[in-house]
Amino acid sequence: MPTIVLLQMLCIPTDEPDPDSQSYERAAPDPLAVAKQAVVEAWSCPVDRSMPKRSVSGFKDWSQGEFLQNAAAPKLLEYAAHLKEVAK
Repeated sequence: MPTIVLLQMLCIPTDEPDPDSQSYERAAPDPLAVAKQAVVEAWSCPVDRSMPKRSVSGFKDWSQGEFLQNAAAPKLLEYAAHLKEVAK
């Protein structure tokens, strides 16, 4: 009999949600952050003197005047691919 009473006491409902009632989903990575990381990785490739400048001014020259800070993700990815292609 005491075992049944103890089990019933443990089953008393509370106002707290169950610990596993919420699930979290990881958001997709920010495309701009991914593009910036790609440019950083491309800049860190070994440099040959015959290659174009790998800097903010190098991006400005390549993009025909666009500032690196204002560039959208597709443009940054294109620039990173360009740097990697030139490095080959």
